[in-house]
Amino acid sequence: MTGKIISIGNSLGMILPTRLLKELSFTKDSNLEICIENGKLVISESNPHKGWAEDAMKLKALQEEEIGEDTLDDINGEWDW
Repeated sequence: MTGKIISIGNSLGMILPTRLLKELSFTKDSNLEICIENGKLVISESNPHKGWAEDAMKLKALQEEEIGEDTLDDINGEWDW
C-alpha cells in the first residue's frame, strides 16, 4: 500500500485508505498518538483518559486514610478566613 502527502488548506496531510482504517478500528473522531520510532512514523489509538477513573479511586482512598472519617461536610461551626 502506498500513500502521498497532499495539501489540506495551509497544512499537509495524508489520506488513509478505508480498508486500513477499518482494520485498525479508527473512526472519524479517533484520538491518535503519532510518533517516530526507528525512523518510521507510528500511529496508534490514544486514550488520554485511560486509567483516570481507577487513579481517582486510589487517590480518594489515600486521602480518606490521611484525614480519617472526617470530611468538610462533617465539620460543624464557623470557618475562620
